Amino acid sequence: MFKRRASRLPRPPGKKERRQWIEGLPPKQREQFEQRIRQMAGEAAERELLDVLANGDWGHWAAKMYELNDSEFSTIQEQLRQVWNPDTPTEIKNRVLTDWLQAGKNTVVADWDRGRMWVNPANLLAELASILLLNKDRLAICRNPECGSPYFLAAKKGRK
Repeated sequence: MFKRRASRLPRPPGKKERRQWIEGLPPKQREQFEQRIRQMAGEAAERELLDVLANGDWGHWAAKMYELNDSEFSTIQEQLRQVWNPDTPTEIKNRVLTDWLQAGKNTVVADWDRGRMWVNPANLLAELASILLLNKDRLAICRNPECGSPYFLAAKKGRK
């Protein structure tokens, strides 16, 4: 007779128990845990934003959030694809990213309590520059000429 391994595993906590578990952590561990949760949610939003801008049309949530018209969207999409392309010279990529960072106001947001600063997510161009620089080794283009979404973030560096 086989023993059931599942009986040895603890039951995952429910929402109420999970909140109690988080609140029971020491302050430093709780801050690290909550920061990682926010980071994971932010990474998913960043991937979706890149996908919409590189592959999609502007009839999406980002259109409402950033209030861009069709010509502004087309310009940003063209520049994004130019930076994404591995054949584009580094000087051109640097010029586009620098222009994006200099174009808007409130590029950086500071948080005195946490002792950190980050790119302002309300500034689309600064956010794009930051996302592209952080993921530069994972930017990939599908080799299939009929692919509907040729621009993607590879799960691992060098994936085709």
